[in-house]
Amino acid sequence: MTHKKITEKNLKPGKETKSVNTGELMKVWNYFPKYVGRDSKLFKTTMSKNFGLSETEFEEMKTNLLTGDESIFERIFLKHFDNCISYLVKNNRIDRELAYDITMETLIDFRKKLINNKINYGNLRFLFTKMASQKHLKQIREDKKKKDLSSLYEDESLEPDLEIMEKALDQLGAACKDLLKLNYYEKMSLKDIAVLKNVQAATLRKQKQRCLFTLKNLFRKYSL
Repeated sequence: MTHKKITEKNLKPGKETKSVNTGELMKVWNYFPKYVGRDSKLFKTTMSKNFGLSETEFEEMKTNLLTGDESIFERIFLKHFDNCISYLVKNNRIDRELAYDITMETLIDFRKKLINNKINYGNLRFLFTKMASQKHLKQIREDKKKKDLSSLYEDESLEPDLEIMEKALDQLGAACKDLLKLNYYEKMSLKDIAVLKNVQAATLRKQKQRCLFTLKNLFRKYSL
């Protein structure tokens, strides 16, 4: 459809045009093609941020998931699967195999959130990729925590059990927890901790021994 520029000459007087403000009508009509073009471009940009889905199609997809039909979900979100993997490899500096596993876990979590109506239309591509990146960072923190907890095992007779160890740590006094946290988690030396707390290093070493002794006893207690 072409839009001919309206001028006052184009508007022939008649019953339907007598009450029309020709100046306002010309302004609206001549702007219409520009408005439609800009609105169309905005619509396409919004859809590209949402896996090519319009808001109506997005709501339809969520409804279909609830009824067990996952065809739309699989068709749309697997399009972004490789893009997410590539993003993780490049920005998080991990190998492709790990990036694949993280993206797959994110896909599963994303599906659950969709079913539970916890995701809104807007920028689904960004949200999905952000979830994947956060999942990787969480994995790094958990691995570090496990490593730090494992370093507390100074008795080879104790079988590593992180859940029991965490429970035992919770039962320690505040002073012991603070000391072990600084020494093992923050990687501070006893000498530096002694300076920080304004105590003798020798005193702190004895305190650490007592704390570890108490921790081991608590660990054995909760292991029974």
